Amino acid sequence: MNNNQKAVRLKTSVLIDGEAAQKEPAHLNFLPMGDFNPTATAYGVTDEQNQKLLNKFFEYMKSIDSRVFSWLEADANNAILFANDPLRAIKIAIPDFDESVITGLNKEMLM
Repeated sequence: MNNNQKAVRLKTSVLIDGEAAQKEPAHLNFLPMGDFNPTATAYGVTDEQNQKLLNKFFEYMKSIDSRVFSWLEADANNAILFANDPLRAIKIAIPDFDESVITGLNKEMLM
């Protein structure tokens, strides 16, 4: 990470499930994408259709990155919402968010 890179830092706690559920401190750092250009193949996605879907998602997220990051920087409550419900946060930050880029995405793509 470039030391001059902007970051939004959030100090919070997370609930750890177990016999005696407890809250543990957590420090979250949100960074802009900057020059990072993720690709589906870098994440081990081999299915051609899944690669297309994921690459389309990455390209779109890159296109709105600066708007989302500016929104995160504007208010600590925005970062809290993003940590707890990222999709809802992005829809608030980007009212014209194109939900078609998430259609077909699922965690099994990355397994």
